[in-house]
Amino acid sequence: MCRVLEAVRVEVQPRRSPGRRGGRAGLRVFWPNRMSADPASLADRIAALEARNRARDLDKQWERSWLRFAIVCALTYGCLALYMWAARLEPALLNAVVPTAGYALSTATFPALRRAGD
Repeated sequence: MCRVLEAVRVEVQPRRSPGRRGGRAGLRVFWPNRMSADPASLADRIAALEARNRARDLDKQWERSWLRFAIVCALTYGCLALYMWAARLEPALLNAVVPTAGYALSTATFPALRRAGD
């Protein structure tokens, strides 16, 4: 533990003017570099990063998939139709289409609007 504490370095940053980014004084702590030069360890780290990236890419594909979109629309319609039927709002099946179509329209057009804004 003493070696770790000896390797830690603390610096006090001077106060910056309020007009600049990060206008407060603060402490910066420099920790020792824990990365080992062992090739097997580096290979394990790279493999773990690649596995994490693959999982993240699959999550992104699911977030953008039409199947997910259809499932969310169907569940939204079903829940709203059930609620409107229980609340005796007639015609419940037709009234449930309005919020579901609003969700579908906003979700389908959001990427195009975001690209147009960039």
